[in-house]
Amino acid sequence: MQHVVELVPKECQGCGHRLEGRDCEPRRHQVVEVPPLSAVVTEYRSHALECRACGTLTRQPVSAHARSAFGDRLGALASLLVGKYRLSKRLVKDALSDMVGVDLSVGSVVNLEGEMTDALAPAVAEALAYVQAADEAHADETGWVEGKRSGGMSG
Repeated sequence: MQHVVELVPKECQGCGHRLEGRDCEPRRHQVVEVPPLSAVVTEYRSHALECRACGTLTRQPVSAHARSAFGDRLGALASLLVGKYRLSKRLVKDALSDMVGVDLSVGSVVNLEGEMTDALAPAVAEALAYVQAADEAHADETGWVEGKRSGGMSG
């Protein structure tokens, strides 16, 4: 809980007399809200300076983590919308524009997916190796029914 607002009456609603004391068990009402979503844009300015001794122009390169036009969280969100929630690339493009004000092309959504695939490759390989090396997998192809069955059976 990030915020608490104490609502303490100052006067009696019946007679208007000033109230004093403390309620040890106040009635609680919580409101859950999502903070405003907006993209954070960081501009990297790669300066070039000329050496006074030899005249060579040297530019400070952008660091590797900032070479993509899109950050890790934006890539993760785009990949989540495509992968788990099965939105089309066009719907992901529209959703990111509507939700966080980022205008992407459909091709950029595809590129973000590729970056996420590359980023997750070591973890996927590690999980695959672990499962393949396990003595028991505790998995088979037996189906699992959820919810109520029709036909009079309960359970």
